[in-house]
Amino acid sequence: MEEPTRMLGEPVSETENNATLAVSLPGKAVCEDAVEDVQLVTCQVCFDTVLSQDAMTRICRETCHGIMCGACMSSYLNVCTESAPHGVLSRLKCPICVRPLNMHRLITRASTSNDATSICDHATLFRERVEASCEMLCPECHRTTNILYTPPSPDGAIDNKIDSNDWPKSVLACRRPDLVPDIVAACIRYCNHDLTADALLAYLARALDDEDIEFVQNLLGHMFDPERRVGLFLATMKRDSFKHTPCCDAEVCFVCKREGHHPGQPCATYLPEIEDMAQCSQCDLMLVKGDGCSSITCFCGHEFDWDVEVAQYRLKVCTVQALSPRHRPAFVAIATYLRHQAFRRKYAVLVIAQLPMFVLHKRLADLAPVLFYPPWSTSFRTGLQACMARRRVIRQTIAHRASFQQLVVHHVGVRVQQIRLERLTSAVAQPHSIWRTLFKALVVRSVTRRRFRKVLLDISMVVEQRQMKQERAIFMQTLAAAARLRRHSRLHQAPWMAKVKAALSSWATTQQHCALHKRQYGAAIMAQVPQAVAGRQLRRIDLVMLAQKNSPSPWWGQTMATAVRRAIAKRREAQVAGKMLDGVGVAQGVWQQCVGPSSNQTMSAA
Repeated sequence: MEEPTRMLGEPVSETENNATLAVSLPGKAVCEDAVEDVQLVTCQVCFDTVLSQDAMTRICRETCHGIMCGACMSSYLNVCTESAPHGVLSRLKCPICVRPLNMHRLITRASTSNDATSICDHATLFRERVEASCEMLCPECHRTTNILYTPPSPDGAIDNKIDSNDWPKSVLACRRPDLVPDIVAACIRYCNHDLTADALLAYLARALDDEDIEFVQNLLGHMFDPERRVGLFLATMKRDSFKHTPCCDAEVCFVCKREGHHPGQPCATYLPEIEDMAQCSQCDLMLVKGDGCSSITCFCGHEFDWDVEVAQYRLKVCTVQALSPRHRPAFVAIATYLRHQAFRRKYAVLVIAQLPMFVLHKRLADLAPVLFYPPWSTSFRTGLQACMARRRVIRQTIAHRASFQQLVVHHVGVRVQQIRLERLTSAVAQPHSIWRTLFKALVVRSVTRRRFRKVLLDISMVVEQRQMKQERAIFMQTLAAAARLRRHSRLHQAPWMAKVKAALSSWATTQQHCALHKRQYGAAIMAQVPQAVAGRQLRRIDLVMLAQKNSPSPWWGQTMATAVRRAIAKRREAQVAGKMLDGVGVAQGVWQQCVGPSSNQTMSAA
């Protein structure tokens, strides 16, 4: 049976145990082979799916969650190498969690990747740029020489060796066996960027005394990470900066990069005189800032405040200038005055303030030999015992007074009130007692006074409320009158007031004319309604037209015409009803004549 094949670029799904995976090359198809426990992971930079053995995980430490493929790590190292200045202590950081990264751990994690060769090449270039900060220029032949120790191989490095048994014997030879675990732990912390170079050197100086320089030199030869090696080397150079070039054996100061040695003079004496310049306290690199904020991160990874470092650098320069022969007398005079002031302050605090106590102790020391021999010893002991007894009595009296004040005096007033109340109650409660009548009269008088006082207070409050109500009513009336006057004045002053007055006068004239017409023509027209009803239809139409014609306005004409029509209709209804009643009477008479009187009841019922 022919085995299935897959082309490169075809999506591969995650498989279970005993799964098969197609391994392809660009432009070719390869038959599948049996592969067990294959896992795919996603690169957090390019988001491509790669095999777990080709990816780099736990990049900077065991708690790192970063996952990168070999190609992305190689590109990252290339960018770090190109951006790192030559000869400047630069720190390599994890591209995912941005924490310091040990190069030995990076090389170890990249050993299983397909791009391990490219990663190692870029790491070597980065190492060369960082280790260039340990170069020294010969002042005679002008040849640059790197005085840093040769780095070890990844297998012989101690960067990841926690157990002291894995360390080379040459590094831990002739050391105190009890301090070996602590020294190894401190070195591992330094390799993992958890400890600074100055802190490590201080610990080694305390632990090893005079053997710390030799131990550091051996340690530099077995440390793989370039940034850690160079940082520790520069820290040791600050303590012993006078070196000789290996080519011409010329004297050079490694810190200030000047020809010759200057024992007794600090390197700050030869600092350049620039106002806005700072010096990194870790790698001694001189920095000049163009713009930006005051938070600065050096190439070595050390973070500091720009203003603080500039002030410290200026202080160094000023100190050097003050120590120059020109300003030395003034500086010595100021220093002498400050020392004298400091001495006077210490003398006042430590000596003068203790004089009274010293005099007392001196007197007691002088009296002690005399007082402890008779007869002074007996009289002194007796007087001392009497004094102590008096003091004891005074203390007991003070304590008793305090307890008496707290337990007795504090409750005297309450107890007196209780006794008075009990006596008054017993005297009042006796039957036929004059105290009972007097007490009742006193209580009634007191209650009456309280009620009267309350009534007086209520009267004043009621009077005030009434006054407030009256004042409020007067104020509201005044306010309403003022509002009416204001509206009236605005109405008379309005520009449309003339038109309103003309319209009102026209309406009043029309109303008067209508009333006059109603009195003159209304009665005459309504009197002709019976004749119109009795007459012909033409007469009724003439009457309506007459009412409309003689009206003073169209509205009044319509009203009169409607009234005439209604009157004519009512008149006609009345005539029809009268005729019907006349017909009923005639029919009843005929019925009586034909049937007789006996049928009157039936007729009436019908």
